[in-house]
Amino acid sequence: MALCWRDALGTVLEEIVYKPKQTIVREGDVADSLFLIKSGEVIAYKSTEDGNERGKELGRMKQSEFFGESSLEGDEERRKATVVADENVVMLKLSRYNFTELLGNLREVIKFNFNQKVLGSMDLFKELSEAEKALLVESLQEESYKNEEPVIVQGQVGDAFYIIKSGSVAVAKTDEKGEVTIIKEYLGPSEYFGEMALMKDEPRMASVIATSATTVMKLDRGTFNVLLGPMDDVLNRETKRRHMELARADRVPVRMEDLHVLSILGVGTFGRVKLVLNQAEGGVPCALKCMRKGQVIALKQVEHVMNEKNLLEQCQHPFLLELKATFQDDEEIYMLLELALGGELFSVLREKNRFEEPQSRFYAACVQSAFAYLHDKQIVYRDLKPENLLFDAEGYLKVVDFGFAKHIIDRTWTLCGTPEYLAPEIITNKGHNLAVDWWAFGILMFEMLVGQPPFCADDPMDIYQKILRNRVAYPSSMSKAAKDLISKLLISVPAQRLGSLKKGHRDISGHPFFKPLEFSALLKKEIKAPYIPNISSPTDTSNFDDYEEDNAEDWARFNDKRNNLFPGF
Repeated sequence: MALCWRDALGTVLEEIVYKPKQTIVREGDVADSLFLIKSGEVIAYKSTEDGNERGKELGRMKQSEFFGESSLEGDEERRKATVVADENVVMLKLSRYNFTELLGNLREVIKFNFNQKVLGSMDLFKELSEAEKALLVESLQEESYKNEEPVIVQGQVGDAFYIIKSGSVAVAKTDEKGEVTIIKEYLGPSEYFGEMALMKDEPRMASVIATSATTVMKLDRGTFNVLLGPMDDVLNRETKRRHMELARADRVPVRMEDLHVLSILGVGTFGRVKLVLNQAEGGVPCALKCMRKGQVIALKQVEHVMNEKNLLEQCQHPFLLELKATFQDDEEIYMLLELALGGELFSVLREKNRFEEPQSRFYAACVQSAFAYLHDKQIVYRDLKPENLLFDAEGYLKVVDFGFAKHIIDRTWTLCGTPEYLAPEIITNKGHNLAVDWWAFGILMFEMLVGQPPFCADDPMDIYQKILRNRVAYPSSMSKAAKDLISKLLISVPAQRLGSLKKGHRDISGHPFFKPLEFSALLKKEIKAPYIPNISSPTDTSNFDDYEEDNAEDWARFNDKRNNLFPGF
């Protein structure tokens, strides 16, 4: 699931107070809601024929207990008992409509979690991310077999594997003489078979026969390959990851004297980014992010800087800058990064005023792909804006500056980001999660298509008020698909925002707006970018403004050389 149920359902739970002896639900009424007892005690009664007004007492329920869960399953359910408040009671009510809107049909939710649990237990899929497992779960097809009907026939070429949902099967093998040997007498619910067919196009080594009415969930090799690529590639992920780790470990250590500074590419709050030649790697051009320790300490940004370094070390994605090395001296800390000399998206957007839809779609897809990768790692970015998107030499975008990025499990409360791009939950300080990135993504899409963000003002406080009111004026020139996607991203309730529902970021990549674009080809950089920056040489900085070194003495006094606050650099 993209969010834990508590986060998602907490936004639609209605709190109701009942007085002593007040009826909460009545036997025979239509059951359309689940009730959770927040405080107090209730009594359940079942009607009888002895004239008793309420009937027979079935039992009592207290705080944290619930009833009515069957009401989430279908429209035909009726209350099986009357429930009455025994004292002042506070109930949390969840309607079937709200549950279905957020998580889908309850049976589908149960099936999804059942299949995901089975996939998670299989060694074959241990290299898959949770998002990839969820993608496979959604692609499983249900099939039913009668008693004694074969599911797999020995000798036939296999192309699918199966998870038993209900019923049972037996595994049998027939030798050359026709004698049958039972290999496995019983496989039941949650067990699986035929998984090797996802790897090899070979005849089945045994038959699998239903020993009762049996329902299985099936996934064929063709579907798997379309979704995730060949199984061999998946199985080799661990090998590739180890090779990458060894390659990093074998890198020649970078020293300051190995770097030849050519110019300044940019100036930020905490320091500068310089174009350097890494002589340790034969003069390869790189970007050197230099941050003054005193400045970082004075502005209380030590944690952010350490987060940036630690998170970048975990990432390897075509639309994220690669961190090559980190080091420090007495005055500064340094990050040696991959170089992107194409300039900022901000500059090109301001020059053109706005992008046509195909160009906007291309750039949006780059950002969506990067965010999907980060979110699978539970990393929230929190600083999306055109200035933080750089072009590489091929015209693809790179998401840069991880100063506000953070690894989160539940939620966090830090106020950070650019005013026009802040999600409502950040402004109201209610705690936020990965969903804030999808709000900012909607803002970016709007700005690319229109030429300015939907919420603008000279005073940040006025911007915040507009964001909280959330009244977006869509131009008539915007396509229906673009408007639909942006409107579903700019939803004030985080749990109802696209990207935060059951399918997570796949709801965004699968939206009709992105239908003309193939994400797998994008990741391989097989699509020609709509704009190719003019870069005359590997050290051409003409796509960036000219900067001069500023005075570091003002910040040096904050640097406490007795304490190393930046371990690992």
